[in-house]
Amino acid sequence: MLDPADWGVWPSSQLNQNNLTVDVHGASFFSTNVSACRVGDFVVPLTHVSSTLVRCTVSPSLRLSKGYAYVEVSMNGLDFTSDRITFTLHEPVKLEQVFPYGWDIGGGGVLRVSGSNFVPGSSKCAFGAGSTGTVPAVSGLAPSEVVSSAFMKCETPAFSTVGMTDTSLRSWGDSGSLSGSRAFEVWREPCSIEIFTTWNSTKAEYGGVAVVLQGSGNEDLVEPNNMFGYSCHFGTITVSAVMDTLTINRTVTCISPASQHPSTSVELWTGPNIDSFKPCTTFPTFAYPADSEDTYTEVVGDETTVVYTGTNISAVPTYVTTSGGSVISLSGISLSTASLCRVGSDASAPVHFVSSSLIQCEIPPHTEGEEYLYSAPSASVEITSVYFTALAEISSVLPSTGGLEGGTAVRVRGANFKDTDDLLCRYGSISVLASYYSTTQVQCVTPAHMIGSIPVGVGRRDGISHSFWGDKLFVYDSTDILGAVMPSVVNNVGSTSLSLVWSVVYSGGTGCKVGGVLLDPCTVSGSTTPGFVQVYSYTFASDERVSEPAAFAYYTSPIVSGSIPVVLQNFIPTVVYMLGSDFVDEANVLCSFGDKAVDATFVSSALVKCASHLVGAVGNTDAQVGFGSASDDGVWSRTVMSLSVVDILTMSSVSPTRGVLAGGTVVTVTGTGFEGGGVVYCRIGTVSYIEARTIHDKKVECTAPSYYDETVDIQVAILGNVYADTAQSFVYSTGVDVVAIIPPTSPLAGGTAISLFGLAGSVGDSYDCVMSGAAVAGTISRFGEVECANPAGEEGFAAVGIGSIIDDEIDQQTIEYARAPVISSVYPLNGPTSGGTLIYTSGSHMRDSAYLSLEANAGASSHFVSSALVVTELPISTAAVFSASVKQNGNLVSNALTFASRAAVTLSSVTPTGIAISGGSVVYVTGSNMPNDNTLYCSFGTILVSAQWSSSTAANCVSPAHLVDSTSTKFRVHADGLSSTTSKDITYVSTSEITETLPPSLSATELPASVTILGAWLASASCDGIALSLNSTWASEFACTLDPVGVGYTAVSVISRGQTMSVSYLIKETPLLLSVSPPGASTMPGELFTLTVQHFIADDADQFHCLFDATSAVAPHIISSSLIRCESVATTKVSTRLTIEGGDGAYPLSRQAAPVVSSIAPSSSGDIGGTLVTLTGTNIPLIDNSAVCSFGSIGPIAAQYATTTTVQCVSPAGVVSSSANICVSVFSTASPSRSCNTTHALQRSDILGAVMPSVVNNVGSTSLSLVWSVVYSGGTGCKVGGVLLDPCTVSGSTTPGFVQVYSYTFASDERVSEPAAFAYYTSPIVSGSIPVVLQNFIPTVVYMLGSDFVDEANVLCSFGDKAVDATFVSSALVKCASHLVGAVGNTDAQVGFGSASDDGVWSRTVMSLSVVDILTMSSVSPTRGVLAGGTVVTVTGTGFEGGGVVYCRIGTVSYIEARTIHDKKVECTAPSYYDETVDIQVAILGNVYADTAQSFVYSTGVDVVAIIPPTSPLAGGTAISLFGLAGSVGDSYDCVMSGAAVAGTISRFGEVECANPAGEEGFAAVGMHSGKLCESRSSGR
Repeated sequence: MLDPADWGVWPSSQLNQNNLTVDVHGASFFSTNVSACRVGDFVVPLTHVSSTLVRCTVSPSLRLSKGYAYVEVSMNGLDFTSDRITFTLHEPVKLEQVFPYGWDIGGGGVLRVSGSNFVPGSSKCAFGAGSTGTVPAVSGLAPSEVVSSAFMKCETPAFSTVGMTDTSLRSWGDSGSLSGSRAFEVWREPCSIEIFTTWNSTKAEYGGVAVVLQGSGNEDLVEPNNMFGYSCHFGTITVSAVMDTLTINRTVTCISPASQHPSTSVELWTGPNIDSFKPCTTFPTFAYPADSEDTYTEVVGDETTVVYTGTNISAVPTYVTTSGGSVISLSGISLSTASLCRVGSDASAPVHFVSSSLIQCEIPPHTEGEEYLYSAPSASVEITSVYFTALAEISSVLPSTGGLEGGTAVRVRGANFKDTDDLLCRYGSISVLASYYSTTQVQCVTPAHMIGSIPVGVGRRDGISHSFWGDKLFVYDSTDILGAVMPSVVNNVGSTSLSLVWSVVYSGGTGCKVGGVLLDPCTVSGSTTPGFVQVYSYTFASDERVSEPAAFAYYTSPIVSGSIPVVLQNFIPTVVYMLGSDFVDEANVLCSFGDKAVDATFVSSALVKCASHLVGAVGNTDAQVGFGSASDDGVWSRTVMSLSVVDILTMSSVSPTRGVLAGGTVVTVTGTGFEGGGVVYCRIGTVSYIEARTIHDKKVECTAPSYYDETVDIQVAILGNVYADTAQSFVYSTGVDVVAIIPPTSPLAGGTAISLFGLAGSVGDSYDCVMSGAAVAGTISRFGEVECANPAGEEGFAAVGIGSIIDDEIDQQTIEYARAPVISSVYPLNGPTSGGTLIYTSGSHMRDSAYLSLEANAGASSHFVSSALVVTELPISTAAVFSASVKQNGNLVSNALTFASRAAVTLSSVTPTGIAISGGSVVYVTGSNMPNDNTLYCSFGTILVSAQWSSSTAANCVSPAHLVDSTSTKFRVHADGLSSTTSKDITYVSTSEITETLPPSLSATELPASVTILGAWLASASCDGIALSLNSTWASEFACTLDPVGVGYTAVSVISRGQTMSVSYLIKETPLLLSVSPPGASTMPGELFTLTVQHFIADDADQFHCLFDATSAVAPHIISSSLIRCESVATTKVSTRLTIEGGDGAYPLSRQAAPVVSSIAPSSSGDIGGTLVTLTGTNIPLIDNSAVCSFGSIGPIAAQYATTTTVQCVSPAGVVSSSANICVSVFSTASPSRSCNTTHALQRSDILGAVMPSVVNNVGSTSLSLVWSVVYSGGTGCKVGGVLLDPCTVSGSTTPGFVQVYSYTFASDERVSEPAAFAYYTSPIVSGSIPVVLQNFIPTVVYMLGSDFVDEANVLCSFGDKAVDATFVSSALVKCASHLVGAVGNTDAQVGFGSASDDGVWSRTVMSLSVVDILTMSSVSPTRGVLAGGTVVTVTGTGFEGGGVVYCRIGTVSYIEARTIHDKKVECTAPSYYDETVDIQVAILGNVYADTAQSFVYSTGVDVVAIIPPTSPLAGGTAISLFGLAGSVGDSYDCVMSGAAVAGTISRFGEVECANPAGEEGFAAVGMHSGKLCESRSSGR
């Protein structure tokens, strides 16, 4: 991995950039003096950091090109890796413009930055990195957002002081490539702002109040150098300042906007940016008054008195031209249409009255100088002064072109220039200070600007009063920057061809101008005068667009006469001092070794210092000194120095590392490069040139000279001065003879105490113990014995001495370093305390002295079998857990395992003693010394099973299956391979079985309760979890008491013959009675009651009953868990009670005797109902108004009146039979108490249902048709207003309104119901309709306009000969829907009332409507678009041509004009919208919409950067992955292909997986989620 992995190409103009350091991450890196990196084709220095990290240094001089370069590393400078890790080089980031040009010191502003080659996620703004200006640089990079490669935003940081600084872009890391910079100003805006004054506040809610703002206290509003206009912020509304009088009284004037909400206050502040923040401490509020429209209206010009006070009056601008024509704005108070602008005594200035606080005047010509300005004829009121000055004139601008980065000094010539401190030049909209030379000449430096031709002007800071503009233009263009000349140093002998390096490569010639001479090609001859020469280009006809020239230098070739040293090691940097003459102090001084040039340091004209590196080959190489270029174009020395190059000389170790003071120790040096370089010498301490004996290229031997007691360095050298890169340590000291070592063996880790016995030393003296050349401190505790802790060593024998060294073989003895034993297992892990068990200890590295140690107890008898096994007999011991390890001579101790010595297991009892033959019975065992491990077993006769440990005195076992055996079976427990000394007898018997429980369930309120368990062989069963003694008696049932804690299923478990048997048992919620309907009944049996309950289930009918009077139980009919029905029992009680047996809740009931009906009156009634019928009899129910009537199948009907002998009910309408039973009963018609009478007759009534038509014209006669419930054969006459009419024809009436109609079909009106009615109406008038165009066969809502419309239920519209129902809205508006008009063209529309036929009242006028073909929509494409809008949507359908302009409605946005492709296709551009699915509709003629809509989805877009695979079969259905820049794992995204969406899911960040749909051959656009089209394409083949 590389960090950074990206960088920008260094342009030629940035060769002074710092070197780039690239972190290379990998593995197995090590440090050498010849390590190197290779970037592309260039080998660069490498710095070793760790085994996983090295750093490569890349210089800008390498001139790498954009694209990819492989980075490889080598530890020996020759063999490079081949991992092909790429380093990416991009086009350099270029900065063109920054806006705004400055910000407050507190930061937080948003800069808009434009340029090119911006890098998303990498390019960030840096402030002060260019080291320009007075503001210290800001550490770190600013938060930035790259919008595109040419535009980005960044946030300004907090600065330490105000002033000028620079802004630049840094990419590819915090120390990455830096772009060019642009000037940036830092100012301090005031923390407190206040209102200085206001004018024209009368109608503040409508805006127009002039507000003057200034800094509060001693704070002033700032005036940046690059002024671009103040803005005022009224809450969320920002307006530009109308006057900037910062140079006069440090104020800014703004005109307030209109109020959005009267009677409110908004925050008010100002600043030099449209984005300026609120002041940091205090700022005023601006109050909007209540709307005064109803109480006051300003009359313009009603005030004639002009009153001015102090500085409340201001004129802008204050500088005007002498030629006249300047317009000034005069603000104040109480201005009117009578106000004027009088300049001195001249009152001829035209005046434009704006408001009582603002007038404008056109100033007449005047001589140069100051003049007073008045607003009234009288001179008593002086308001301000204006200054007349001649208009600056511009005759020439030289140069007239410059670069986009600015900085071009421009000389402006003309007339009337003023020597003032606020003289400015303006380039477009940007003003810069001008340098005054004379009244005819100024000079300005161009600011940065975008490309283009910009007008140039000269004027004062008060730019409005003095026109800046002339007829001269300044052209901003991409500057032809001559960045470098190659070579930059030229030999003063011969001719040299120069290469000019530009910022932009032009197609013109490559000539140059040197010393005023044009050269093409650009070839220069030598010069006898060394020094720098300027080079210009003449790519253009003139030099107008050429920036500062580049430069090169003539140099005399130096002479090299010698070097120190004359021998180099290959690939090892060696400092070489080159001796000679004519060396020059040039920044680019070089040394060359063979064909490789390296940077050098100038010391003097006779000495240059350089370091050889990577020479590349052993042998001789030529060395030179040069200047300028590393190529042949540089100025190189006329003479060369031949140096010898030898292989790298290294040292890795010396042996021994100690020797005696007398010398003579032969030291073996191991390393590389010892052969082929001549005689090898050793330097030991300060003794040099000790000739060595070369064994081979990697080993030499040197004899140590005599020396004093000290640690010295040993180094190896060849050819006298080429030393190895490292040294090794060697110790000189004295030695003592060793005669014995105890113990003679040591573990590899050392650290054990050993005693060395020698021939010298006194008690208390300190001596070293020397082992294999390494010394450790020792002490003599008794004469001749040295005690010390031996160090770690390698396996094998090591020499041991006393003192400093070992003089000879007599001095030393040997100690053996041996591996400690390692044990892997001890078997068994446990043994009895009585001992005797054989313990097998296996492992490795065991010796014949090995024995097993159990903490303090050694094995009673250990037998060494092999290096991997020791067998030990367990001795008698106490019960305990021991640490077991193997020990052997020489303090060699193994790792430890555990071994437990335990007392023997005993058996006390077994329960039960009778168990089921099927097996599975749980047998409970008690005893002692039961271990909690897998050695615990139970035996049933000869069958051994594992036991479940409970405690040291209890366990249980599950019995195996067994045949019935009349004899007893022995039971024992076993542990540690030993069985209990005692046994118990157990017997196998038949298996118990549970078949049923009674009752099958219980409610919570019934607990605790006894449950009967039925089954087989249950005589020895128990419910309390205690196994009983064996009972061989057969039994079929026994009882258990249940008392669970909760509602739900519980388990009924019993133990029988050692087996636990369980069945599930339901504990139910207690049923609760909520209500009973009806609340009473007769005393007869069979009355049905409906009970509302809770907690009933389907099988509760067998357990829970309806209980009458707590004595009579009835099984219920369960309808649901909340509803049941019960049938009553007979009773004689008048009051009773209903409860749920076993449940909660009680409900009182009333019981009454059954009624008996004996007669009825009247004897007949009409079938329309409404007749009061009286039934007479006995036992008529009175309690709770419980008497109800029924007429045939209609009932119950509540009684109107009741006594014990009579009941009255009103007959209902709709009784079918003419002789239906009329009955009375208690509460319900289904009650068995029902008593009836059959003598009452029902007769049909003459019902006049309607009159046709129901609306009659008030002019002429109309024949009425009467509509009856029954068609009679009688006449059709009618009675209208008491007049009998036959036929029923009525005449018009002058009084509109309703009229009643009766029939005289019968001789009398006894059975005639309420009359029908019709109405007289005046014919309405239709005057218009909205719309005037209809779609054929498509319902269109039409609003008919006119007069005399009436709110009549039967309102109609007619279209041609088709009438449709309409809705009355008002007397002038009726709403209806056209439908099935039938033909394209024109049709007449009318409004009518009453009948759809000609008998109806229709309008006297008609409205002609146009009928067009049906407008349809079949599809839209695409069906998705981005929130920002702009998606072109193609709508397919019919009827688009011939009906005028076509519009689209997308969501709530209407009247989007469409582009008509042809009759079946139009295109609409989607507007911006929020994230939602909306409808698209198409309309013609403004409101005729298509019959259907199509869906369109607005959503955010996700960029697609890759599609895998990029090709799909036509049938689709293949899995594809889309890689984008957003999304979290698990999110759902759509894959959008040609506008169609299919579901996709993100399985890892940035990747969406989906199955592509079928497509046509060719390319299809593919996007994610939002339908945004991306550059990625998928081709179907």
